[in-house]
Amino acid sequence: MSVKARQVRLGLFATVVALVCVNAQAPWGEAAGRMGATVLQAGAGAGAIICGLVFARRAPGLSRSWRLLVVAACSGWLVGELVWRWGGGDSGSGVAKSAAVAAYFLSPLFGLAAMVVLIRAAAGLGGHPDDPQRRSLVNTILDGLVAAVAFSILVQGTTVGPLMRRWLRSGSAKGET
Repeated sequence: MSVKARQVRLGLFATVVALVCVNAQAPWGEAAGRMGATVLQAGAGAGAIICGLVFARRAPGLSRSWRLLVVAACSGWLVGELVWRWGGGDSGSGVAKSAAVAAYFLSPLFGLAAMVVLIRAAAGLGGHPDDPQRRSLVNTILDGLVAAVAFSILVQGTTVGPLMRRWLRSGSAKGET
């Protein structure tokens, strides 16, 4: 009996979910839990970058360009996250290093450039106008906007959530100083 690619993906997914659940319980303490979260996020980001590079290598022309721009956006996010975490941004000082800020701001710029190139690539798709499989410019824009909103929710959930918890625990929410 041979192992199929689908089974490998399912096993990898189940392993990552199990690691996240164990790490969320922080059985080795809060500092180890934060380090575990950083390692899991970096691993997921590196996996996305590698996957993007593999698929970009297989794609021709503008399809390759927008995939490489998405890889650059993911790389900017990953670099910004790692510089912020290991640069003391997680300590509660509220100040991030300029390299982390620059990397974070490059990420949406690359994402916007990728969306523009994706729209250009989709404009070249031909086909019969009555073909239900034909993608229109509106569909492409909506796909990009849904992806951008999903990424924004992900970023807000991973960065703003911990900051809000820390603020609420500090007593600042009750007007104490």
